[in-house]
Amino acid sequence: MAMSVSSSTPLLTQRMSPILPEVKPGIPDSLHVSISRTRHVPLRRGRRTLLWRNLCLPVVGGVMEIPKNQRAVEQFNTIYFLLAANMIVFFFDHILHWRSVKGLYFYHWNTKWWQYVTSSFCHASWDHLSNNLFMLYAFGKMVEEEEGGGYLLSTYVIAGVVSCAMSKIFLGASSVSLGASGSVFGLLVNALLSKMRFSWRMPIEMMALGPFVYQQIAKEVEIIRRVGGSGDGVNHVAHLAGAATAGGFVWFVNVLNSGQLLGDRRKSSR
Repeated sequence: MAMSVSSSTPLLTQRMSPILPEVKPGIPDSLHVSISRTRHVPLRRGRRTLLWRNLCLPVVGGVMEIPKNQRAVEQFNTIYFLLAANMIVFFFDHILHWRSVKGLYFYHWNTKWWQYVTSSFCHASWDHLSNNLFMLYAFGKMVEEEEGGGYLLSTYVIAGVVSCAMSKIFLGASSVSLGASGSVFGLLVNALLSKMRFSWRMPIEMMALGPFVYQQIAKEVEIIRRVGGSGDGVNHVAHLAGAATAGGFVWFVNVLNSGQLLGDRRKSSR
């Protein structure tokens, strides 16, 4: 009995020994991950993601190796947070009829500081909400996939705040503004600009998105020329303000990234 156990011990040890991944020469061991637990994603060349990239992943051979427990990063959750926030506010406002939700609207004659942000999550009707949700999902997800969740959230909030400020200036003190349209127009322009990169896909993407974005902005300009900023009950000033804000935001972030890259190059040269 003892003889059989002792003789089988080397065989058991051999079977129970773990299979280690092969270590490639010239690469630190800390960068190696078992192939069965990783997937490779092409490395994006975004110009504006330097300030908003939340996760630093090891890069080996021009690709990023993403461990299985970090794959949630690729699920783009920020767009779903924004969609859910708009739906929840609408539910409490128009289904449960909570009066406190009315305090989230942007009142031009008695503005509270939080209304610059909260009014972008409020809507007047189901049609109003539905139209904005569709545009938000289509272009917001595109922006998040290209630039990241932090960039998407920043664009949504900043475009909404500027839209409210411009509405208060140009529409007077007797109006009430609400809706995600200003933020959505900002994301629409941002989605177009995020595709302006040197690749074989760029002409196709520009032909698909460019005419649509141009038609939407041209339509807003024509309506303002004919009936004014809100003559038909729609805040067209907010739409154009959101679009212009997105263009300025992209330019500002590019300037910051250019300065950051220049500073890094100077440090490396030293």
